Amino acid sequence: MTETSYLCVSNADTPYMSQADQAQPEAQDARRPQRPQTVGYWTLLLSGIVFGYVRRAVSPHGFSPIQFLILAVCYRGEANTVSGIARVLPFDASAVSRRVEEMRAKGLVETRRSREDRRVVHVELTEEGQTLVRQLLEEVRVEASKHTAVLTNREEKRLISLMRKVVESVEGWQ
Repeated sequence: MTETSYLCVSNADTPYMSQADQAQPEAQDARRPQRPQTVGYWTLLLSGIVFGYVRRAVSPHGFSPIQFLILAVCYRGEANTVSGIARVLPFDASAVSRRVEEMRAKGLVETRRSREDRRVVHVELTEEGQTLVRQLLEEVRVEASKHTAVLTNREEKRLISLMRKVVESVEGWQ
């Protein structure tokens, strides 16, 4: 499968749109181009939107979205080692290690090598890091709520459930 064909994948045996949803694009303004009705297209589009609002929330504080995600993973207790963070996020351990080192230099995290295995690097938020990540999480939440306000609570929970199902089906995803 080519990279571009991924955007066009749909499961013909399992309708992913109701007949009403399929008819909806016809009701759109004729001047607007019809968007592909595929999971890949909408996932990439939504990823770009999310990345954009995360970037807008964290960049005034001198952070990249990747650094923010690493801080958030540590703050939430999802992982406390460089390799653990790399398993939680879709980044390799060397990229995580570089970003952790940048944040250590800013005084936001402390690192220490494991006594049992010197290859293992533990990551812990400093007090300053904890304060900052709480603030950033709130700013990102506020920005995200602007986009998700169109969903009912039930729709939001269903969307999360479906996205989780797809992510967890990916081989090797932790």
